[in-house]
Amino acid sequence: MKYAYSIGDGPDFEGSYETVDAALRAAEKRIAQDIKKGFDPFAGGPRQILVGHHATAHPHLDVDDAIEAMQDWADDYSNGIAGECNFLDDLTDNERTKLDELLKKAIAKWATYIGSKATVDFIEDAEPYVYEEA
Repeated sequence: MKYAYSIGDGPDFEGSYETVDAALRAAEKRIAQDIKKGFDPFAGGPRQILVGHHATAHPHLDVDDAIEAMQDWADDYSNGIAGECNFLDDLTDNERTKLDELLKKAIAKWATYIGSKATVDFIEDAEPYVYEEA
């Protein structure tokens, strides 16, 4: 299993390390480099390092996400005064199931087309470690 770290409460994370200790050492080295450059890596946030499992997942889009996005589009397109949207409001269970199947097939084809870019990397089960300067 690989580990990654995130500094402070920022969304970015780094690495794919063999152990939690290796991830912590890499984070501390990065913090020291940032401080030496005059940059505050914590930027007013918590003085912590988050370390967790480096995980990868494929994107997911379900029928409810798609319907919400279509409703948002209709609202934006009509300046918030959308009329009836029968394709959103009156779908039967069979129509929703078919739309869900089409979305899954489309996402799978797209993911095959773009290869490794079709993944989301993230840290799961992150544990906070308080950063104390040496």
